[in-house]
Amino acid sequence: MGDSRVEVLALSAWGALPDASSLVFDAELRYVIARGPVLGLHGFISTDLEGQFAGDALPRERWLLFEPLYRDALNGETGSVEVASLDERRCCRVQVGPLRGPDGGIVGGVALAVDVTALKQAEERYRGLLESAPDAMVVVDADGVIQLASAQTQTMFGYASEDALVGCSVEMLIPQRFEGQHVRQRAAFARTPKTRRMGAGLDLWGRRKDGSEFPVDVALASVATDEGTLVTAVIRDVEAERRAAESLVLLE
Repeated sequence: MGDSRVEVLALSAWGALPDASSLVFDAELRYVIARGPVLGLHGFISTDLEGQFAGDALPRERWLLFEPLYRDALNGETGSVEVASLDERRCCRVQVGPLRGPDGGIVGGVALAVDVTALKQAEERYRGLLESAPDAMVVVDADGVIQLASAQTQTMFGYASEDALVGCSVEMLIPQRFEGQHVRQRAAFARTPKTRRMGAGLDLWGRRKDGSEFPVDVALASVATDEGTLVTAVIRDVEAERRAAESLVLLE
């Protein structure tokens, strides 16, 4: 069945990731190996797929979804998509990439499917926590890139949507005159992370989208993940508190 080199490489790919479902196809887009627990979630068994042209083995709507990824894999590109299980109770993430032979040439492709239902549920619970918190919250990776931003963050800093923040540098929320200092402090925190609570007495400022600045208090916490360390920053607008304190001083 097919090129024996592809079969050997396919079995190696599957053996390295036994908890995932591996669908390996050759250069003609025919499945060589189809193994793993996720297949059953989508109503398949190995004999339904192995030796079959992917366009014939998959339902039409699934083939329309996967065909561009499969063809991109044969051109050396990697892509991914999330799909629901047959009963729509589970969510699977499928990553498709090239399968290379010993000489580095592309001999087919590999689609690795993993059940990410628990991960998605955890993300939803975390999202609920973000949105229910009275203060703004952002989650930043080790490179200072915003991964999550709550609705309160958008409101506080004057942005219309989360899309305007996610994927951008957290320094966009810092006054320009403090950007260099913040980059250094962020790097130092990444090296030796420790929890910082509100009320640390630091003179901190935020920058809105329109460039205006306002005083803030920021609490920090870090968490180690498979993708690296993430930092959660809880941001509180203390402008009203400062004005109230200044008014009391004037009344004394």
